[in-house]
Amino acid sequence: MTEAPYFHVGILVPDLDEAIARFHDVLGLDFAEPSRSTIPQLDESGISHEWEVHVTYSIQAPHLELIEAAGDGVYGAQNGFGVHHIGGWIADAPAFIDHLAALGVGTEAVMRNGDTNLGAYFDPATLYGVRFEAVPTLIRAGWESWVTGSGDFDPIAA
Repeated sequence: MTEAPYFHVGILVPDLDEAIARFHDVLGLDFAEPSRSTIPQLDESGISHEWEVHVTYSIQAPHLELIEAAGDGVYGAQNGFGVHHIGGWIADAPAFIDHLAALGVGTEAVMRNGDTNLGAYFDPATLYGVRFEAVPTLIRAGWESWVTGSGDFDPIAA
């Protein structure tokens, strides 16, 4: 299924800067430099659109991903603040999507750059309200360099 299962937990927050300070003060976590990453194509509810997400990850593992709520889709505040998803590395995201579809598990949103799959969120009803995010291993090196502070995050870089 995954190469390094469940490497992060995503948390939806109303304000990223405030959340970084709060998680630092309460849990002693340090965070990577926040990024405004552009998802070239976010496919959700039958619509494909470009989307910017304001996000950071804790440097300490297990990684907490803080995502600033925006809009009314998968990242919208209507989803409630707190645990948003569990994320795991997937070597072949399209095959994994097909595998879960065969089990009756649909996607809530798919992130793409043309034909390149950048990840997918699966229907939260499947796991009692918690989404699973399949994160393709093709972005792993860029993600790791960003979180460790040795590079910028570019979800498109392989």
